[in-house]
Amino acid sequence: MNKFELNILQITDTHIFADPAGRLGGMDTSASFLKVLDLVLNSPVNFDLVLVTGDLAAESEEGAYHWLIGQLAALNTTVACLPGNHDVATRMEPIVNTAGWQYCGDIVTTQWQVILLDSAVPGAAYGALRESELLRLERCLSAHAGMPTIVVLHHNPVPMDSRWIDTMTLRNAAAFWSVVDQHAHVRCVVWGHVHQNYDSYRNGVRLLATPSTCVQFEARSRDFALAPLAPGFRHLRLSGDGELSTHVVRLAKNHRNA
Repeated sequence: MNKFELNILQITDTHIFADPAGRLGGMDTSASFLKVLDLVLNSPVNFDLVLVTGDLAAESEEGAYHWLIGQLAALNTTVACLPGNHDVATRMEPIVNTAGWQYCGDIVTTQWQVILLDSAVPGAAYGALRESELLRLERCLSAHAGMPTIVVLHHNPVPMDSRWIDTMTLRNAAAFWSVVDQHAHVRCVVWGHVHQNYDSYRNGVRLLATPSTCVQFEARSRDFALAPLAPGFRHLRLSGDGELSTHVVRLAKNHRNA
């Protein structure tokens, strides 16, 4: 019996401000993040890997990245990250690399592979994968053919049935799926960006979006709207037989007044 188990924590869209007075949708994003982190630290799960899936900083300020790095050090585990549309990659990458975080790339364990892609387009809210990223995706998948794999990015590669969000999708999603569809060992695609829980399937591949650690967006909304839902994180549990289970954990509903 294969006893392998990998527990992954996904946190996303933290939108940290360097200025403590900074707010997003009226929310103190740093305070909200600290409450989510406390929830993680009090979880019975010992996470083997943390995925931080974009929009780490609200205004791409260096101080925001340094603050987030300092807080996540409390988890004392491996952290991998990728940029979102609110991040500036040339500013973010050297800071997180110096901190010992992995920036994009891939992680290969004895049983699973995790591929992190950069879908950020400088100056744009929508996403796209450069040709070099698509080629890297193909190389990583081919190099470990048959190994269960999770592909991680910031932008949603499928529509969310929300008119305003769907103006900011992965623009070359067809090219992305043309690579993924050639590799049956891709079990799951995970993203952030949309500030909401999403769980579906496409051609047998599980599709997951995760709530932000701050404000939540109303699902299937024609125009921009915030949802009265609490921030949270996602726990992904990977087993040695290639199975994946996952759930979202949220703060208590009264977190704003805590």
